[in-house]
Amino acid sequence: MLNFDFKSAKELRILLRLKVPSLIYYMIFLVSMKLTISFFFLKLTISFLLIAVDKENVKPPVIEGLDTLVAVSSAFLFLSHVVLNY
Repeated sequence: MLNFDFKSAKELRILLRLKVPSLIYYMIFLVSMKLTISFFFLKLTISFLLIAVDKENVKPPVIEGLDTLVAVSSAFLFLSHVVLNY
């Protein structure tokens, strides 16, 4: 630092004057974007939690053929259990 001349100091001062504010503004931009996104998802989450659900009209999803598949699978498991324990 002792061999640092006046011209280099002036160039460094100009460089810092140009780069530091843009870096600070970029960091402020990133923080504001993170806050905006988090507030958006917070609002979205709260709106989903506050939706009134009519519990009497809610019907579970139906998969056609599931009853027969369960019946066949349970019969197969029962028969395999009987055969193994014979």
